[in-house]
Amino acid sequence: MPYFSVEDADQVRAAFLAAGHAEGYNSVSELIEAAVQCTAKYGACSENTTRAGNGHRYRPAPSTQAGGR
Repeated sequence: MPYFSVEDADQVRAAFLAAGHAEGYNSVSELIEAAVQCTAKYGACSENTTRAGNGHRYRPAPSTQAGGR
């Protein structure tokens, strides 16, 4: 079973592509790790406690890999 639905993975990928490098993340995995750490530390991450996106929802960015992942 995948960690994310295809739609959720596309949303995370879009956020990374739009702001990940500018915010200092070198990979989607780093962005996900930071979100998990934020949740562990604060209980939940609001748009005020996350770096990438400032609460902005990005259009999904489908995977370019065969099979959708």
